[in-house]
Amino acid sequence: MILRPPLPYNPLNMEAPPVPRLSVVVPCYNEEKRLGPTLDALERFLSTRPYTWNVVVVDDGSKDATIAVAQARRAAGMPIRVLAYDGNRGKGHAVRVGMLAGDGELLLLCDADLSTPIEEVDRLLAQIDLGADVAIGSRRAAGHRVTVPQPFYRVFLGRIHSWLCHEFLVPGVQDFTCGFKLFKRHVCQDILRRAIQNRWTYDPEILFLAHAAGYRIAETPVEWANDPATRVRLALDVVGSLRGLIEIYCNHRLGLFLPADPASRTAPVRELPAEAAPPVC
Repeated sequence: MILRPPLPYNPLNMEAPPVPRLSVVVPCYNEEKRLGPTLDALERFLSTRPYTWNVVVVDDGSKDATIAVAQARRAAGMPIRVLAYDGNRGKGHAVRVGMLAGDGELLLLCDADLSTPIEEVDRLLAQIDLGADVAIGSRRAAGHRVTVPQPFYRVFLGRIHSWLCHEFLVPGVQDFTCGFKLFKRHVCQDILRRAIQNRWTYDPEILFLAHAAGYRIAETPVEWANDPATRVRLALDVVGSLRGLIEIYCNHRLGLFLPADPASRTAPVRELPAEAAPPVC
């Protein structure tokens, strides 16, 4: 007699939905003007690819019609999940929520302004196929192309930030803050549960955790364009970034100041049904 393990209990005798190959996670805060064109661009390109995909929009307490924009695309048939919670908790928090909730085999972190065109995902996928666990877009690796540059002071401050991250957190990485990163899902489930940063220093923290855990990080050049409407408050964000880098070093390298309960870093998250918001033209 051959004994076979029992099938998983399924009271409705229904097959589980197939897992998409790619989930695109888009954190948003007051993005009603930029989100629509970004979602349209994602759908146009990804619909031509040979793999399955969906989009996870995470609303970080927006006060405008961001949710309605996403729901309108969903009502039109685009495969979108919309996650929301109360209050504005910071982009890092939204990233953590979306990346942990994403159900794809691979998860692409993508800015709402699509500063890096979605077509560049093929470069990151190629790195995953070559064995990388994390593939990140770079505006400094040889072969990159910046079509709309940042103001000189932001370039200067960005280079100082990257140097500090390179020297004290992750050697070998040139661009920590390009908002175009691809992860294997099990890597996200491992590292994002230990992430703490809620604001702008979530990028170096994620890469530090991946590096410390022994995951292979591949950096690849991409096309990138600065969006003049990006939300940067120079003095506050410089101070906040320096503070965040110190916290990353102390929390993760020295093991200091970590919250006792990881659940204290999360807020109740709800996934909105299709009818939760009226369509937007």
